[in-house]
Amino acid sequence: LHTGGNLISGVHKGVKHASGCATMCMHRADCRAFQHRTESKVCVLKGNVDGQLDLNEIEIGGRTHNSESPGSIAVGICHHHNTYRYHGTLEFPSVRPWTAETPATYTVVVSLERKDSKGSIFPLFNTGNVLETVAMKTGFRNVAIRGGQILVNGNPIMIKGVNRHEHNFHTGHVLSRADMLQDIFLMKKLNMNAVRTSHYPNDPQFYDLCTEHGLYVFDEANVESHGAGWQRENTMAGDVAWRGAHVNRVRRMVLRDRNHASIIAWSLGNEAGTGSNLAAAYRWTKHTDHTRLVVYNFDGGDNYTDIVFPMYPYPHSLAEYAKGMPGVGGVYGGYDGKKPLVMCEYAHAMGNSVGNTKEYWKVIRLFKDVLAGGFIWDWVDQSLAKPVVQPATHTLNNASATMLPGRTNVVEMKAYGGDFGPPGIPSDANFMANGLVQADRLLSPQVWEIKKAYEPIHVSAESPVAFGSRSVNQQFRVRNDYDFLSLDHVGVQYVLRINGAVHTRAHPFEHDLSSVRALVPGASVVLHVVFGLKDVVTRACDTEYIVEVRFWDMRNAAEGNIAGGEHQREGNSAVWNSHEENDIAWWQSAPTKRSKRDAEKCTTSNTPWQVPTEPVPLTNTSFTITRRAFSSQWTVRGNNTVPFTVSFNGKTGEISQYVWGGTSFITESARAEFWRPPTDNDYGRAWYGEKCRVWKMAVLNAPNFVKAWKPKVVSPDIVVFDSRRRLHLPGPEWHLLTRYVVHSSGAIEVIRKLRVDESAFDRADERGILWREHGCPEIPRIGWSISMPREFDAITWYGRGPTESYWDRQEGCRMGLFNASVASQYFPYSRPQENGNKARVRWLAVTASGGKGHGLMIRTATNTPVQNPLFSGEDGTLSMSVLHHTPDEFDGGVTKSATHSVDIVDEAATNITVVHVDKLQMGLGGVDSWGSSPLDQYRIPLRSSRYSFWMIPFANTSIEGTKAVSHTPLMCFSCTEDFETQDEAPAV
Repeated sequence: LHTGGNLISGVHKGVKHASGCATMCMHRADCRAFQHRTESKVCVLKGNVDGQLDLNEIEIGGRTHNSESPGSIAVGICHHHNTYRYHGTLEFPSVRPWTAETPATYTVVVSLERKDSKGSIFPLFNTGNVLETVAMKTGFRNVAIRGGQILVNGNPIMIKGVNRHEHNFHTGHVLSRADMLQDIFLMKKLNMNAVRTSHYPNDPQFYDLCTEHGLYVFDEANVESHGAGWQRENTMAGDVAWRGAHVNRVRRMVLRDRNHASIIAWSLGNEAGTGSNLAAAYRWTKHTDHTRLVVYNFDGGDNYTDIVFPMYPYPHSLAEYAKGMPGVGGVYGGYDGKKPLVMCEYAHAMGNSVGNTKEYWKVIRLFKDVLAGGFIWDWVDQSLAKPVVQPATHTLNNASATMLPGRTNVVEMKAYGGDFGPPGIPSDANFMANGLVQADRLLSPQVWEIKKAYEPIHVSAESPVAFGSRSVNQQFRVRNDYDFLSLDHVGVQYVLRINGAVHTRAHPFEHDLSSVRALVPGASVVLHVVFGLKDVVTRACDTEYIVEVRFWDMRNAAEGNIAGGEHQREGNSAVWNSHEENDIAWWQSAPTKRSKRDAEKCTTSNTPWQVPTEPVPLTNTSFTITRRAFSSQWTVRGNNTVPFTVSFNGKTGEISQYVWGGTSFITESARAEFWRPPTDNDYGRAWYGEKCRVWKMAVLNAPNFVKAWKPKVVSPDIVVFDSRRRLHLPGPEWHLLTRYVVHSSGAIEVIRKLRVDESAFDRADERGILWREHGCPEIPRIGWSISMPREFDAITWYGRGPTESYWDRQEGCRMGLFNASVASQYFPYSRPQENGNKARVRWLAVTASGGKGHGLMIRTATNTPVQNPLFSGEDGTLSMSVLHHTPDEFDGGVTKSATHSVDIVDEAATNITVVHVDKLQMGLGGVDSWGSSPLDQYRIPLRSSRYSFWMIPFANTSIEGTKAVSHTPLMCFSCTEDFETQDEAPAV
């Protein structure tokens, strides 16, 4: 007994939700399924083998319902190759429609019985003459296109999707039901509502589970001829000899899968060129099933896709299409009022990626009448477990691999292309490791950016944060971005953060909460929250306030259903297990300070990242300055309450020793940093590894290009050390000017200026080529780093967190005060690369765990936003990272070597803590991984720049709240002026 057709039709409150009728064919050995259609009906068959088919039952809510007009048809005994078609209907006017947000399902049962008036022919096994029964879950819904929108049950939907390969770390493409449930749970948890089965039909169980738990599916045929070329003159899709292969693969998919309500679109395949074979497959599919969309990723203008379905467009290309301009890489014309656009693939998630997601969804929401979302590439890294012997020096790196039980130093490596054959076997290396989650379902830090972009609730400020005499006020608008659900299942909480730390949590008044929960899709309401401030410190002008609003799904917390299941892990941090684990959406106001007029206190507070706003009196302290014999090292000793020693290396122009209160903070000379270990996206730009590597060599080969001046006492409490370094770069001369300002407290301000004659880039070299055109067109990073002793193994910071964030991938991280171990900052991407950065850092403190000894805080040197910033990301904050690894451990070389996380020395075996302090690091990019750069606004242009920061030693007691720094540094305003005039002073 087999079923075929669409058991997914119904009438609900007078609205047609779906259409279709299943044809059941009965045969003991063979069956061919056909489909007949009718409108607004569900067809269920009950038959017997010698003459009667009865159409009368469907199970709804666990009860069997009979139709008012059951139908029947007489049939004979089925013989081989005979096919009997039956068309009948049942009406159930009160069914609940199916959507991904409301996955109401019903069970359809079809039975085959022997009709025998004398009873069963098997008296010893009396089963009521039932020979066979088929049951399946289905749902009632329909799919259509109206203008530029995809409609489900008459409502526009937004595709917040992901491409998914069937993959398991140990069993490859063989997945268990538990594997499928885990994927669906994670997708729902990350606000995803759609899956594309790239690039083949999946295990039927997966469609059942998507129907049950609520995911839209674009079911894709196993049709791809990528290697044969896509041009019309040589593509297999245009060769009639291959027509049967194209049509039959699509046909088998449709006939097998058409009873699954979750499938709303058929995909004719992927990257199979263009031509008449795909047009034939489209015609057959539309004739066989007119209830779903049929899509393909480029049709060359032959009109065999119901929607525009491009891959890897830039955000601006989407806007051009929506405006009616030829866009999307020139493959499609502009929007003509007929076809919506869904990206079949976007945001290539290979390695440390998924930058500029915010830009995609800003455009999508702006043109939501035309743009209907997209599918990220892709869900899971396709790496496989491979046992390898790990050297004794590489003790198991926490989170990078799994130790095999009972086998000393044998771990499971996440193996990729090239790891399964002799050297020289062609492969794409780690190109298949391009998922949001790793093969063992370890969450990548980039998932939080996607979750944020896919949020079903949108909040925006109606006005800036305002202040009363003893209060903080914020007006904001809440909009319901669900397609079908109201917000009656949502919990709401208000949070006030003061200098990053959570100060107050509060729930809305009942009226406000009711207003939120009453919001239907698309509706919004303006709310107003007021937080009281009781003490003077929280009302001081140097205090920064952030108003936060959280939303969570109360059904998950109460029921423990699939959208709120077991915790997952990311890296070494149990971030999923945080207080906000069930948040479906959140919003924060822009960090805001009181004006001096409104504040009760505008003198220096002990807020750890604060710089005094006015000069303060200097105190008399003596310095001792010495020079080591026959060397270029200068040492400054301070004799304040806590004695300190600071040494400078005249050959490098950098600080080389920093001891405060007997604690040494630096193990070797500080370094200028203009290079980052390349990400997979960086290597995708073929020229990057070679051309931009000059920025790595710029300081390695430059000791002879350094001028340093003797430390100079500019006041009883201030010593400055200046240096100038000419960078070892081709073309126009670059200079790095550095000033270290040592204060009597032992705090040091670091001021750095990168200088170049920008007009020189538009001059030609001896070959007539502009310098701008034959060098690296950007700077990977502008930064500075120090190596600290290994015992500094804990950090606290005020900035984006708790996971890593970057210039173009930080929207998914809150601004706040966070604590973590240094070991947890490393994330084991399948191929080691740049990782662990924190964006928009106000301050960061490095301490020894357990609160022993002293700590070192690094903080911004400005109170206010940067005026006339040189770069789009310049706001006075810093980008920082702290790892037990050097950048060289993550650098794959000029052409990307095939390294793995198990090749990285375990954190416990290293003897350093490396701190990076950057003005900026260029964006990650995320359009694709084979040529596209980060968006222009996230690239660092070839131009002069300047930034500064403080290093502040402190007693390691408490670094939270207002007790963070026991020694507030004094400002030397004259020391921060332009210091290039020391050219006239004698050099060291």
